[in-house]
Amino acid sequence: MEKNLNVCQYTLVFAMRYALGRKSMAPSIVIEDVIYNWDKLSDYTKAQIKEEIQEAIDNQRAGMMCDVAEWEKLLRLE
Repeated sequence: MEKNLNVCQYTLVFAMRYALGRKSMAPSIVIEDVIYNWDKLSDYTKAQIKEEIQEAIDNQRAGMMCDVAEWEKLLRLE
């Protein structure tokens, strides 16, 4: 997959919000793109992403267990 595209960090947040809880390929695609761009995101955006993912997991709105395991990869990023 092409990875040389410039993506606005806000677009990644919007995509993450869309994908969070979906039962489709969307979570895998978005998680991969967020990880790829993680070092380019502001500290505020990183914290926002982690907070929203943790809240979704805590409230059982993050999808199936296999999806939760994928979202947790983002929670472990620094």
